[in-house]
Amino acid sequence: MKQPPLGWTTPVKLIRALDGDTVEVVVERKMIIRIEDLWCEEVRGGTAETKEVGFAAKDHILKIITDAETLVLHVPLQDNDLKDRFSMSRVIGRLFADTHDVSVTMIDDGHGTAEKGG
Repeated sequence: MKQPPLGWTTPVKLIRALDGDTVEVVVERKMIIRIEDLWCEEVRGGTAETKEVGFAAKDHILKIITDAETLVLHVPLQDNDLKDRFSMSRVIGRLFADTHDVSVTMIDDGHGTAEKGG
């Protein structure tokens, strides 16, 4: 995909990876982004085995996004209502590293699933 579909799209700058499916970026102020259609093991809670998988996902997404020349956040909007795109103080959106959809890349590389618990 060369450009994301209509919605709120803006260049972003990486602050840090929180885990394999959540990154913190700067738009004009700091935001925590929950990457849409990507589910990875958490780095907090769970068993030692799931934490290990979670940290591997976090390391992988960090490599993807730090190696990219550009990061673009896309927040799809339905009925132009941004309030429906928040969950637990995080913006739900898609992240593009150069022209690659980070959700797709993480799943293709075996570090997440498209569905929770998948």
